[in-house]
Amino acid sequence: MKKMITLMICTLLLLAATSAQALVVSNSSTYLNEITPSGDALGPEVFAGLGTFSRSYSAAGSYNILAFIDNDLDVQLTGFYPEMAGTQGSFDDRFSYQVGDPFDIAGNFLAGSLDNSVTSGGDVAVAMGWRFDLLAGQTAQVSFGASDILPLGPGYIWHHDAVLLEPDFQQLELLPDSIIYYVSSLRIEDAGTNPVPEPSTFILFGSAFSIFAIYARKRKKI
Repeated sequence: MKKMITLMICTLLLLAATSAQALVVSNSSTYLNEITPSGDALGPEVFAGLGTFSRSYSAAGSYNILAFIDNDLDVQLTGFYPEMAGTQGSFDDRFSYQVGDPFDIAGNFLAGSLDNSVTSGGDVAVAMGWRFDLLAGQTAQVSFGASDILPLGPGYIWHHDAVLLEPDFQQLELLPDSIIYYVSSLRIEDAGTNPVPEPSTFILFGSAFSIFAIYARKRKKI
């Protein structure tokens, strides 16, 4: 009985410690700025802070599609500020971003011109977008996402919670398990075209033909 009580207490303590270390993502605002051949549109997105949202376009012409995501991060009940951010990897030439204080990047976001800069150490928001052209018959899908899982793509933006260390509260420390990642993608397709098989598909067909060739050769020997 004593062992069972001890086990229950240890489990409760472990759960309490785990919940105290949990990352809290609070979405202050998310906006989409669409500059399209049909006209401009600016409006809020129904977005929980983590997840993905997409938009599709088909009219021929020039596009500039931008998203503004202001997520606040907190872990260990240290408060939402300060936060750190940065970029990793490479990006498509048609993609642009700006990371920093939401009030500092809002002007460029509204103007549709992001400067690929990163400023962190306080409140952090992320703006990112795509400039592209569509020909007649083409369609485009633009997606934006935030996740606590490390992306597999070539480039991403990272956003990290931090604390100011005592005694002078001047040195920042990044907290473990308190990071999220921002990614975006652009897919343009021609109407009525057949998709190109993936490399793995070519490998599969090649393996099948090899097996048939070996089988036919053995039958001739028999």
